[in-house]
Amino acid sequence: MNDGLLADCCDGSTYKKHPLYSNDKTALQLQLYYDDLEICNPLGSRAKKHKIEGLVPDVMHDVLEGCLPYVMKEMLNVFTNKKIITIPILENAILKFSYGINDVLNKPSVISATILKSKDHGLKQTGRLLPLMIGHHIPQDNEHSLNFLALLQVIDYLFAPAISHECVDHLRVLIRNHHYTFTTLYPDCNIIPKMHYMVHYPDWIVKCGPLVNLWCMRFEAKHNYFKDLAHRIKCFKNVLKTLSEHHQQCAII
Repeated sequence: MNDGLLADCCDGSTYKKHPLYSNDKTALQLQLYYDDLEICNPLGSRAKKHKIEGLVPDVMHDVLEGCLPYVMKEMLNVFTNKKIITIPILENAILKFSYGINDVLNKPSVISATILKSKDHGLKQTGRLLPLMIGHHIPQDNEHSLNFLALLQVIDYLFAPAISHECVDHLRVLIRNHHYTFTTLYPDCNIIPKMHYMVHYPDWIVKCGPLVNLWCMRFEAKHNYFKDLAHRIKCFKNVLKTLSEHHQQCAII
């Protein structure tokens, strides 16, 4: 346990206050993953149940597949509409960028005018590389660019393997300032639910430790293995038993 530093779920307040874990340090901790979960109607019979606090956040879906591409697309639309950058320049920057060893096998897709005009915000674009690709075309004092850089700073905190309580307080301010500035710069754009979830992230970090330990990326990667395996063996009599046996056989080999 790290004094003043949140590096694991054991450092979170939920673990420390748990009636079992607080008394028995050898108790087994299980982290469960449930996909395709729908939140109940907030106006129905469970209106008094807080919907956000009932679910552990997932930075992969909320940030990497939600807030980041959403803000990125609106920023690029402003740049192209104001002729700060053109679509051909953007496409050329992505194609000719010198990718590192960790990115060369997973290059971002080219962003076309059709994608920017569509309502789909699922841009398959690496946000952390975008400032390096087009930064020399953008004025340093551009407010839209600064707002995007502020979001990248928030993401750095969210994906930190360890974080102090002071940084959590700073993260709370960064998220608030980013969202407020976003509504000012993009008055026609709404704060989507996944952006609202980020407001609760600092509280979740205090409760459960760094959120990168709770995201669905590794779970979905493992889940994808079992989906491919089930498709190959084509045996549906007892799917769980069949997949378990094949997985154990592969582990032995």
